[in-house]
Amino acid sequence: MRRRLLLLLVALTTLGGCLLTDEIDPEDPGEPEVREAAARAEPPLRALLDAVRGERPPLATAAFDVCDAGQHNWKIDTEWDWHCSLELVVVVDGGDVETGLREQQRLAEAAGCTSTYNSAQHHVEDAEWLITRYWRQFGSRPDYTASDLPGLRYECLGGVQLEAHPSDDQDDDPLPAHRQNPAPPLATTPEGVDASRQYFRYDRPTDADIDQLWTLQQGRELTLVLTAVATYHRD
Repeated sequence: MRRRLLLLLVALTTLGGCLLTDEIDPEDPGEPEVREAAARAEPPLRALLDAVRGERPPLATAAFDVCDAGQHNWKIDTEWDWHCSLELVVVVDGGDVETGLREQQRLAEAAGCTSTYNSAQHHVEDAEWLITRYWRQFGSRPDYTASDLPGLRYECLGGVQLEAHPSDDQDDDPLPAHRQNPAPPLATTPEGVDASRQYFRYDRPTDADIDQLWTLQQGRELTLVLTAVATYHRD
């Protein structure tokens, strides 16, 4: 286990040091150099998800590779022309809510991730905060379940973002909300093709997979949707 975590730390450090392809011509995120950067991003992300899920087998997985065009107009002027990110998702059994959230916190910290800090409310949004602030206050209500809890968010090495979203059989679709519906390679508008967003990968569970996951969630107090995101191109 210690060797696996050491290899993970090396991989994530490398991810942050040389992953972004800022020197590439921004006009086409489909260029070979950008696609190579996406391929380099995947192994450390998978290693991170393996570490933070521990010994719990995956109940479902998903992967998304999306590039968004920047805006340059009188109202909005982004600092980039293209922003590309790879997003990997795995769903695991969390056990009971309090034990599952604490174990997730332990695994995330062991993998080198740090809980986000809420500057407005002046506290760290870790598992203990989630349990105390929400679950112990509202968890006894019959209409409040694990899927009503906010997610745990972490900053990991290499600039990787990690989220652990609580779920249960009350979730129609446990995937992140912005990834629940199938998407075409290019969005279309009444004016034609909208190339402001390009999907190079959109591997989400089928409806049958989601139904099977819902069946697996029956009787489980908590499942956790673990999502790791890395920006691999911004220019």
